[in-house]
Amino acid sequence: MDMPFNDARDDGASFQVDNTSARRRPFWTAVAEGRLVVNGMRYIDGEWIVDEAKPKVIDAPFEEAYDKYLEWYKRIFARSLISAAQSALFH
Repeated sequence: MDMPFNDARDDGASFQVDNTSARRRPFWTAVAEGRLVVNGMRYIDGEWIVDEAKPKVIDAPFEEAYDKYLEWYKRIFARSLISAAQSALFH
């Protein structure tokens, strides 16, 4: 059924296709396939399941991190002392 335009000012702008849904389609496809986590949950088989995400960075205990820092500092400081001594002796 054809619908006549009653308004002479109508230039067809109301029939423009919005491509927002086309831009969002990959996002919703990834959500539906369970490849994308949304708010800490995955959509699998029609249900939102809490995703058990592993931390990307494992925070070491303070003592262990401090010991590693001291080892690094001693290596760097020893190198700088050796290079300073060599430059003082040979220049």
